[in-house]
Amino acid sequence: MTQRDVAHAGGTGSTASGIMNNGDMLSGAQAAERHAREMARELSHRTKNMFSVISGIVNITGRARGVEGVASEINGRIQALGRAYETTLDEASSGSIELGQAIRAILDPYVAEGRTIRFKGNGLQVPFQTVSTVGLVLFELADNANRHGAWTTPDGFVDLDWYWSDDALEITWRERGGPVAAGSAACQGTGYAIMDRLLRTAGGSITRDWCADGLDVTLHMPSIPGAGV
Repeated sequence: MTQRDVAHAGGTGSTASGIMNNGDMLSGAQAAERHAREMARELSHRTKNMFSVISGIVNITGRARGVEGVASEINGRIQALGRAYETTLDEASSGSIELGQAIRAILDPYVAEGRTIRFKGNGLQVPFQTVSTVGLVLFELADNANRHGAWTTPDGFVDLDWYWSDDALEITWRERGGPVAAGSAACQGTGYAIMDRLLRTAGGSITRDWCADGLDVTLHMPSIPGAGV
């Protein structure tokens, strides 16, 4: 065997070793991904149980105190959060989620009841912690539309859009086809206070414009690390 043959043999061995190392790395990455998904499923199961327990406590307390109506309102908010988290926990291990998936889950009961919502947003990715704020605010808007707004009439509908604008998340909610908007006097309820407080805590804001033909709402949340399309 010549010196050249020895060098060639050594090079082949080194390449084979490199391939094995790359294979080991790939196998390790796949195992880590499987483990993360298994953990996400387990977390999803436990989270679902947790929301069920909380709902049970609220219901029992409401009956015991004779405030079933209040308990029902609280449970509506709890269930909205539960739906949003349940559908996004598989993505949580990556640190971000698709916002549209969470939004559709939150509003699914209204769609199931025949309420018209035209979803216009795209596959925007946002940090997982955004779910709670967006989820509760949209639930309050939907509940108000169902009780007093666009969905109180057969032709009423909501246009819902979400997008990234100037390093901020914006969500627009536009109601049309309902009764004449009640104006700023309608902002005195608990739901509006919850929305304002949540967004203020998150460093965001909400604007409401009672137009002649309906209500326009814009949610503005500041730059969030990890967000994007």
